[in-house]
Amino acid sequence: MYVRATISQKLGIHQLPLSVAFFSQVDIDHVLRKEVNLICKTPDGKEVPPGWFISISFLWLFSDCLLHFLGLFLTLPVNFLFNSII
Repeated sequence: MYVRATISQKLGIHQLPLSVAFFSQVDIDHVLRKEVNLICKTPDGKEVPPGWFISISFLWLFSDCLLHFLGLFLTLPVNFLFNSII
């Protein structure tokens, strides 16, 4: 994103389209590969387990569920919360 913005700025393009402004997913992996589900082998022949990714739809769903849970949690009576902690 930063590279695209820098090149666009140098070319005089001061606004980026929305389609390139966000990533569709974030890859979480401990090796560098094109996709997290590709088979990867080390030089000694051992396979590296696949990584995982978080998509924007998962984040929306997770944040929506979390907000609903927090809303439920905050509406519980205070004495119920303290009794359940102790």
